[in-house]
Amino acid sequence: MGLVLGQVYAGRHGTSSIHSGFAPFVVLLFILQVLFGVYTRLPLSKGTFAYLRIRAVVTKIHGVIGKIIPIAGWIQMVLGEMALLEICKPDDFLNVRYS
Repeated sequence: MGLVLGQVYAGRHGTSSIHSGFAPFVVLLFILQVLFGVYTRLPLSKGTFAYLRIRAVVTKIHGVIGKIIPIAGWIQMVLGEMALLEICKPDDFLNVRYS
C-alpha cells in the first residue's frame, strides 16, 4: 500500500527523504521473502544432495529475512513520521543544502 501511495503522491513535498530512500530496501526484502518461500515449497527432486544443501541455505535466509522485515517496517514507519513532520531535514545539518 505504501508503494502505491508513494507513486501516487510522488513529489508532493518536493524533496526526497531517507524514508523514500529506504523504501526500495523494504520492497526488496518482501520480494525476496516471497521468492524464497515459494522456492522452499516447490516439489523439486528432493533426493539429490545439491538440492538439499541449497534448500537448507534458502530456508535459513528465508528465516533471517522473516525476522528482519518487522524491524525494517518499524524503521520505515519512524522514518515516515520524521519525513512527515520534517524532522532532521538535510538543511538542518551544518546548513548544507542537498539537491
